[in-house]
Amino acid sequence: MAPERSTAAAAPARTAGPPPRGGRSARWAVLVAALAVVAAFGIGVLRVLGGVDDAFRFDGDQALTGLSVHEASTLERELGPYSRYGWSHPGPLWFYLLAPPMRLFGGDDVALMAAGVLVNGLLALAVVLAVHRLGRPLLTLATAGAVLAFVLRMPAEMFVDVWSPYALLLGTLLFLVLAARVHTGTWPALLAMLLSGSFLAQTHVGTAPLVGLVVLTAGASFVLARRARRTTAPATDVDADADADADASSRVRSTRWTVGLGALLVAVWVPPVLEQLTSPLREGNLVRLVSFFVNHEEPGGRPSPAQALIAVGRMLSMTPYDRDPGPWEMDVSSLPLSVALVLAVQVLAAVALVVLGRRWGSPAGTWWGAVLCAALAAAFLAAVTVTGVLYWYLVLWVAALPVATAVGAMHLLHDRFAARGEGGAGRRLDLARTSVLVPVAVVVVAGSVVAGVSLGRAAVGLPSAYGVVGATALVDDALEGTGTRAVHVEIATPEVWPVAAGVVNGLVAEGVDVTVDRRSVELFGADRVGPGDEDVALVFAATGSREHEQTLGNAGTTDLGSVETEEGPTSVLLRVRG
Repeated sequence: MAPERSTAAAAPARTAGPPPRGGRSARWAVLVAALAVVAAFGIGVLRVLGGVDDAFRFDGDQALTGLSVHEASTLERELGPYSRYGWSHPGPLWFYLLAPPMRLFGGDDVALMAAGVLVNGLLALAVVLAVHRLGRPLLTLATAGAVLAFVLRMPAEMFVDVWSPYALLLGTLLFLVLAARVHTGTWPALLAMLLSGSFLAQTHVGTAPLVGLVVLTAGASFVLARRARRTTAPATDVDADADADADASSRVRSTRWTVGLGALLVAVWVPPVLEQLTSPLREGNLVRLVSFFVNHEEPGGRPSPAQALIAVGRMLSMTPYDRDPGPWEMDVSSLPLSVALVLAVQVLAAVALVVLGRRWGSPAGTWWGAVLCAALAAAFLAAVTVTGVLYWYLVLWVAALPVATAVGAMHLLHDRFAARGEGGAGRRLDLARTSVLVPVAVVVVAGSVVAGVSLGRAAVGLPSAYGVVGATALVDDALEGTGTRAVHVEIATPEVWPVAAGVVNGLVAEGVDVTVDRRSVELFGADRVGPGDEDVALVFAATGSREHEQTLGNAGTTDLGSVETEEGPTSVLLRVRG
């Protein structure tokens, strides 16, 4: 009779998936990692609420963000951030994330800043929890440390100032972490990635290449994993029974997550689709957005491939070198040696993850490398397709790739050492031992404190829009005691729109119903355009300009005064219907 084969020898290789979670080490590791990230951003929130003057005001894009968040708080916002080209970014998901905490913190600009820090903290926490689901305590702690290091290496104001390009930094990291997990072949992993990708695409359309290429790459890993699951079966009846019991409970949990995440994915795209369907075909935002990228030609043309490559290198260099992005218009005339080195290392690291992952039998490492290769290709594509001047904020999300690479490398090394420990008789390496985890946890906690202090300093150091403060004081004095709850706003000189946006944002926060003239529809949206039949109108014009003089010539118009702004002296005029 032939000798029986052992179960271990007979059983075919299982598909790669998340190892079982649990155990004391995993529980306390994720607790320390999560609390460290929460504490860092929590310190930032507390510093905003306790250290920023109540008179703080935003202007420009941040003020428009405040208006959009107010609209989201009443479920009235359908589109994403405003673009200077006359369309809006695809969707309002970022605004809806900001709305609840802003309302909770008071509804003014200080509350908006605190809400921005909190949302960044939630994105960072989601990164840690996504890695934790792999059930590897050391990897969870190390990821939290990488996130905190990233926060420290970047300019701290990018996690405090409420500006859509800044929101993409941790959003991009979360997207890549989730994309690298899709190789497990579970529907919740796929839907979570699509949700995070929706956040990026809705907040800034410039991330469309990133979302598209990474989703295609992760989708391939998902298809392969699902196919492997169908063709792999347990070798013995014992295995089959054990797998049936385990699968029964996991299938229920997976179904619940699948239904919930699927419903959320549909819900986040309802507002922009509804706006398109309820608008005349050519006036809907999605059609205007597509038409712009297909037909629009900027006089300055587009960046050359060489310029796009230099821009990507400069963005990658921010993380290891802690460089400030510099002037708005990037210097892409030459490629410094240090930038070239960072670019080369980034490309080689992504390729190395693929090669070593396959050689060492680490599916996580392999697919991390594939996702990063796709992200690098998307970075180049995003830069080379920029319309007009290549400003750094258009590709700022690229700065998150080095920290994502570090997380991917940690996955690969963890798999490598774990495999050696299991195969090495007498010299087992237990990566969950307390002697290994405690020193890492201490470093993470220390990093949490330092990151929190950095965020707090950035919060109290963020400059207030002095022009908005002065203009708001003029308006408040003029309206005091009138009981006016409806105001029409006109921007006579287009260049002074930032201070006008700040004043409008403040009025809306105080519960005043504000309408604007049709010339400002691209800034404030069609829903805020009104005929101007209110009893009170505010007009903003450059002091001494032709528009200023013409407005003063209208009956019932009073010049409330002039304030200094970044755009120059700006006059605020009050027109009262007789």
